[in-house]
Amino acid sequence: MFVTACTSTGKVVTHFDEGVDFGAYATFVLQTNEKFSPRKVEEKDKIENAIVHEMEQRAYKLSYNDPDLEVSYRLILETKNEYRQNYQTNPYNYRYYYYDDTRVRRYSEGILLIEVRDISKRKLIWHGSLNLSFNRGRKSTYKDIDALISLIYDNYPQKPNQLVEK
Repeated sequence: MFVTACTSTGKVVTHFDEGVDFGAYATFVLQTNEKFSPRKVEEKDKIENAIVHEMEQRAYKLSYNDPDLEVSYRLILETKNEYRQNYQTNPYNYRYYYYDDTRVRRYSEGILLIEVRDISKRKLIWHGSLNLSFNRGRKSTYKDIDALISLIYDNYPQKPNQLVEK
């Protein structure tokens, strides 16, 4: 099943296997993403802490010994340039020549993807993604990482604080 939602921060897309009983799982492990540069360690930690928090809110326990689920994530960013040209006339000259005023704005676009796999079956059972677009120098995106991860998990089949019956 596919679910999409639009937010002020971007478009959320999730997909899950309808035949899976998400309440049957009790433990998970988070695969850490080692592709972050050393200066981005703080952002990496925030993303990982937010994912662990969302999984624990759904009654899963973090376990490194024989977990039921494997959670992984990727943050894919691309820096782009937007060019704007303004053509203006020179009002102080009788010939009214045009001059070009070109402005460049750098920004980043990307996607945050979270995947949950059943370890024993080696099967992807849920994934969610959020399209991101923000100014390169703006730091508020990472301050809001808990909210962004929460938006992705809003469409997770097992809702927060839902008790697991075994």
